[in-house]
Formats: sequence, C-alpha cells, structure tokens
Amino acid sequence: IPCAFSPDGALIYAARGHHIWGGTRIVAISSSTGEARTLLATDRARLFCHDISEDGRRLLIERYVDNGERHLGMLDLRNGAIAWLLREPGVQVKQPQFVGETVSFLANRGEDRFRLWSWDRPSGLRPVDLPVEEDIAGFQQNDKGLLALAYRNGLRPVTALYRRRGEDAWEAVPLGAEPEEVRTIALAKESADRAAILTEDGRPPRLSISERGKTRLLLDTDESGLPEGAFARYHSHWVKSFDGTEVPTYLLIPAFATAERPLPMLLWVHGGPDEHQDPVYASGLQRLANAGFVVVLPNVRGSSGFGKAFQDMDNGDWGGAHVRDLLAVAEFAAGLDFVADRPRFIGGDSFGGFSVLSAIIQYPSAFDGAVDLFGISDIGSFFRGLPDQVRPQFIRELGFDPAQEPARAKAMSPRHHVDRIVTPLQIHQGIHDSRVPMEQSRMLVESLRKRAIPVEYFEYDEGHGFTYLENRVLYRERMIRFLSALTDAYPKLQSAENVTTATGARP
Repeated sequence: IPCAFSPDGALIYAARGHHIWGGTRIVAISSSTGEARTLLATDRARLFCHDISEDGRRLLIERYVDNGERHLGMLDLRNGAIAWLLREPGVQVKQPQFVGETVSFLANRGEDRFRLWSWDRPSGLRPVDLPVEEDIAGFQQNDKGLLALAYRNGLRPVTALYRRRGEDAWEAVPLGAEPEEVRTIALAKESADRAAILTEDGRPPRLSISERGKTRLLLDTDESGLPEGAFARYHSHWVKSFDGTEVPTYLLIPAFATAERPLPMLLWVHGGPDEHQDPVYASGLQRLANAGFVVVLPNVRGSSGFGKAFQDMDNGDWGGAHVRDLLAVAEFAAGLDFVADRPRFIGGDSFGGFSVLSAIIQYPSAFDGAVDLFGISDIGSFFRGLPDQVRPQFIRELGFDPAQEPARAKAMSPRHHVDRIVTPLQIHQGIHDSRVPMEQSRMLVESLRKRAIPVEYFEYDEGHGFTYLENRVLYRERMIRFLSALTDAYPKLQSAENVTTATGARP
C-alpha cells in the first residue's frame, strides 16, 4: 500500500505484504522501472508507512502491536536507522504527519481519549493545547497555522477549522456551514486561508471551497433528481440499557414514517466489535429507509468513538451485555410513535452477524426476522483464521484463549446452539472468506432446514466483506425483499399465533 512519493517523484514508498493489520516490509519502488528495494523488514510485527519529510530523508512508520497498541517511528532513509518517537505499552498512535520539521499525530497517552501531540528535535514529545477537550477522531494541519479537527460533540460528529493566534491560542474559522454538517476538511498546504470542505445533512455530500472568508459550492454529488424530502434524516438518542449504561443510537427515519403510518424497524449492528456507526450519508441505508424501514443504528458497549472505557466494556463478555443493549434499543425504538411495535427486524455483518445470531438464539421472540452477513458463528474457527499479531487483542476481547479453552469457545459459538433458532433468517456468505469459512454457514443452514425453520442462503464471489458494488446492491435488494415479505405476512402470522394461544393447540 503506497504512502508517499519522494520529493523528486522517483520513488514510491509503501508497506508490502499488506493486509488490514499492516505489511511485513517497508519498500521503496522505482516509479520508472517498478523495481522494489526493501528498507525495513520484520517477522514480529506489522508495519505501516505514512508521511515523508520535505527533504525526503525521513519516513514516518507505524508498528502495529495489536488493536490497543501502535508505535510511531521515524525511519532515516539514508542509513536505515529508526528513531522511535512514541513506543509505550497500551498507547495507540494515529494519523502521523509532518508539519514542516514537526511531527504531529494523535495518541491516547495517559488518558481515556485521543488528543493531538507533536514532536520535534528541540522540544521532544509534547501535547498540543487545543480549543476543544473532546476525544479527537481526526485532524489535518498545515504549516501556515490552519488546523482541522474532527471530534464528537455529544452524539454528533463535528469537523471544525481553526487558525492559530499565538503559541497556545486558536480562533474558529467560519466555513459557511454548521460544524455538524461538515464531514471532511482538506487544507491547502501553502495557504493560510484556503480549504476544501465536504458537507452533508443526510443528503448526498456537497464539495465546497472556502477561501478568504467566503465559501462557494464546487460540486453537488446528488444526481438522484429526488426532492429534498425524499431523503431520510437522522435523529440521535442516548438509550438507557438494562444496567443504566447509555447506548449511543441513531435512527434514520423516512419522511413518510408517521404516527398514523408507523414503519417496522431494522436494527443494524456494526462489526468490529470496536467499530462504530455515525449519522452520515450512506446510500445503502437510504435505500433501506426508502423501502419502508426505520433504520436503527446502535453503538452498543464495545464500540469505538465514545471513550476507551466504553470500548472495553464488552471485554470478556462476548454475547452478553452488548446483546442486551440491542434489546433495550429495540424496546426504545418500538416506543416511538412512528415505529411499529411489530414486526421487529435485526441484521449485521461480521461481529454484527455474531450479535444477530446470539440475539435470536438467546431471545427467540425478540425479533421477527434476521439477516446475517458473514457473521462469526464459530469462535474457535474464527480465532484460527486470524494472523498471529492480532490474536492477543482477540484474547483480551474474549477474556480467554480459544486454543486453550476450546469447550468455552464452543459454548459461546452460535453454530453450536442452532437448535434454539426459530426466527426466520437470511444469510449472505463470501465463498473466499477465511475468517468465517462458508462451511460454517452451510452447516448452519442445513441444520435449520432440517428443522423447517425459514432460512434463505446466498453465496457470493467475495471474502470477509463485500467489495464489489453489484454484490452489495444484490444482497441489499434480497434483504429488502425478505424483510418486506415478512412484514406483509406478519398480521397473518399474528392471527395464527393468537388462535394457537387461545386453543392451546399447535397449528
């Protein structure tokens, strides 16, 4: 994966042998011949490369230890020496970049949030005083005094621009849009008053240029031709769970959802488990809302973006409290007048799929239909498919080592409790998935069909995660058809259930 050109453009620097947890080598590739030369190699950790200094002599590198620890180093391209700028247990480094001779980056050093740090030779490592105290999710800085910060204001993600005034003072730069509507800011490297901004308010994004105090629209990406009211909009809520924990939750609500015409909910669970969901434009979610569902996006305990303590709450409790969070969110949503009490649907991918399967196994009557995208159904098999460098973090998440305690892994694996599933289920599986092999899903489907439980199963020419647009569209339309059919049939199913309850006989 390339990270930087040399100043003269003759070389491309990259991490090679790369996957989502980094590469095994840092290489320099000739831009004319393609010849690659190894600069740094390791068998004990994964590597990323980032920015290059203006003189082309130093390359910022990141050493991935596990999901909770990442080191920042500076590779001298003349002699191969590495100066480690930050290498501490339990500390993560993110988004390092050169700003002149200074290195700026985010780190959670000594606290439960990320803040901006800087390093230079005269002063060494030091925190940067900022105009906000929140956990910083991202930043961009130039050497002309501009600083863009992305952070969360309560439930709302915010991106704002500031200009340095003195050593420790900052002033906000107006952008012609509310900070909650700004998604990305790109700074001109050599300008103190020019930036590109990407804004969206639930509709497709718009790109503008801010220059000398004025903002002008460059590109509106909405090519749908739909009126403004056709797009679903987000509402944000803190939802109190069974133990008082507040679950950050977003609802994407179609304009035609009303108290007179309440719509069924689709609770969508993110993967990770340490990912999170934000109230940002997503065409796939808009399609689900347009199809007649209130899309509910919970950030259950274990999600990132809300502090390290919240992110660590599910450690040692997979399939436990975070599943009960889902039930609490479903109950909350069902209490809103524009959401139908029933039917209730749930779906998710990867760890979200594991959560879906766990929910319908532990609470068979909680949902009326479920969709599983390459969900983890066998903990032991999933663990064996992980790279060595990732396993320690996974062990911390689980609270035990599946290789040492296979019986415990089996007990929490949905695959081994399939006899408890009665909820109609649709499964989507990549045939090249090494972490959730298709054999797991096939065995799950076979067991359900033997018991005459409604199940639909589809395989795709994909791995763990769908990368091809046509497959993403296909699975979504299949999901809509499946859930719509369950919605249409629900009154009939309810009538049959009422008869069964009244007579005491099975239909």
